[in-house]
Amino acid sequence: MGSESETHNEDSHTRDGINDPDWVKTDFISNLLQELRIPLALILGPLQSILSGKLGRKVACDDDKLKMMFVNGTKLMKLINNVFDLSRIESGRMSVRKQKVNIPDLLKFCVSIIRYNAENRGLNVVFNDNTSDAGLFAVIDKDLLENAVFNLLSNAINFTGQGGCIIVQLDAAEKEYAITVKDTGVGIPQDRLESVFGRLEQPGSLSAVKHDGAGIGLALTGRIVEILGGRITVKSNVNKGSSFCITLPFGNLDEIIENAEQYGCDIIPAFPEDMALQETINTCTGKHSRQKSKPARSKKILIVENNLDVQIYLTTVLGDLYRTTTVGNGLDCLEKMRSDPPDLVIADVMIPGINGCELTEQIRKNQDFAGIPVLLLASGADSLLKGKGFQSGADDCIMHPFDADELSARVHAHLETKMMRDELSIQKEKNAELFRKNTQVKNVIRESDEKYRRMMDNLPVSVIELDIENRIQYLNHYAKKLFEVSDENLAMGIHLFDYVEPGDREIMLGNIKKLHHGEESRLNEYRLMTRNGNRISALVRSVPRLEHDNVIGIRAAIFELEPNFNVTLLPSGEFCSRFNISEREKEVLVLFMRGYSYNVIAEKLFISYRTVNTHLTNIYHKTGVNSRDQLMELIAKKMM
Repeated sequence: MGSESETHNEDSHTRDGINDPDWVKTDFISNLLQELRIPLALILGPLQSILSGKLGRKVACDDDKLKMMFVNGTKLMKLINNVFDLSRIESGRMSVRKQKVNIPDLLKFCVSIIRYNAENRGLNVVFNDNTSDAGLFAVIDKDLLENAVFNLLSNAINFTGQGGCIIVQLDAAEKEYAITVKDTGVGIPQDRLESVFGRLEQPGSLSAVKHDGAGIGLALTGRIVEILGGRITVKSNVNKGSSFCITLPFGNLDEIIENAEQYGCDIIPAFPEDMALQETINTCTGKHSRQKSKPARSKKILIVENNLDVQIYLTTVLGDLYRTTTVGNGLDCLEKMRSDPPDLVIADVMIPGINGCELTEQIRKNQDFAGIPVLLLASGADSLLKGKGFQSGADDCIMHPFDADELSARVHAHLETKMMRDELSIQKEKNAELFRKNTQVKNVIRESDEKYRRMMDNLPVSVIELDIENRIQYLNHYAKKLFEVSDENLAMGIHLFDYVEPGDREIMLGNIKKLHHGEESRLNEYRLMTRNGNRISALVRSVPRLEHDNVIGIRAAIFELEPNFNVTLLPSGEFCSRFNISEREKEVLVLFMRGYSYNVIAEKLFISYRTVNTHLTNIYHKTGVNSRDQLMELIAKKMM
């Protein structure tokens, strides 16, 4: 700022005609206006804060005087802005930002802004939308069109007496639309209608002493409409009122570019970052006061500004809400960010050394600072300068003079966005970590499963696994040989009952259901079949397969019985119950009665030789016999 406030104009000096006296004059005017805007903004900002009570002070006795100061300061700022814009248009420095705009919404917004001022003067303001209910959209520079409409409305208010009426009307034709601002004011003499859009021309029939304004607003409006490719007309009768009509094309981009280039204006796209924040900003400024949404000063804001007055003002506006730190140049900013990273940076474009745009580029190149929002402050309403700010990587660009509430709302919106972005990043990291852990668990399970399969394949017994619907999921090496099933057969899907004799299927299903309902596993004998139709007699011991305490199927070990053994001489449940023989002892006894040795029984039941001997000793003791033959006789006797 200060002596460097016009650095951004250097680009314009590359234009043809740099030595033209008109260009020199325009540069001087622009520089002068820039120097006026910032001190005036620093007057209006605190005044507005005092009047709104945001500083916590009561100024009832001087309230009217302060209001008068604020109103006249605002008028002066508007006049400076209009002269500034007019000088930029005539020097070819006005930038056109094309974007799709809802015209009825734009006009409603303009009317809502001036309605309070108009009603205080005893004026009635009406908006008539004669277009379709679906709304009317056009490709236009939203800011320029708003400026033109505001100037017409301000002009109507200034030249309409108490009790008068102002009508804003929107009409549409096939290729263009018309915005009309009518008033019931003093009117314009016929001999002055042709010159009403010239500089320093007042529309009213009376002098500027009686009515506010010097005609600059209408001159600016005329130039803006020409740049946008439209036309403006005026009809008026003295003491009856005036009607200004702006007619604009719907939005042929080629026509907009052609018209803008005739005035040496740059065409740049609208910035999605700017529009995306608007709804949030409107909500913050319209529905939530600064006190309502006041944070706990946990967020840190770094202010980069070499103008001490602006530093103080920014600290005053934001200091109650956030922890603020100020530095005077870009290099100090980078050093401060390394030692104490802030949550948000506010930097003036015209700081000494590296400017705000260059500072933003360096911040964006550093991965440690990549997620920190950067808001640039720029002097003047130069959209081209705003464009450079966004191109450098800034999240937002705010023009002097800025409203304290809007600045607070934009800061709040960007901090909220950063917080959501940080939370999303943390969640992504958590998800990535969960994915890595899940992958590791899956790998462990797969490795464990592979080890389990290898172990099962090496067992000297057939092992089979079923799902909850009794479909075969796994057969170990011995089971595949037993049922004469290949891996291809298994992959096609096979059901257990396809390998069970029809007469035993109902019995087997009943026993499986008991396992599903939590009953203890038992050793059962079934008649099975191979894939090729061969019959097998087997003892099957089944247990439920569990996952998170839920039964997901059955795992069974199958012991093929020797075909020459007498199946009828197996101990019955009644026999075991009579002699108090346990389930495990029954399993040992059945295999023993089949003629298996102690070693084979131990192998098939996964128990030790010593345990087999202990179980058989207990059985001999309980039944009062001491040999296999005596056991067979006892079993046969009990069956008769």
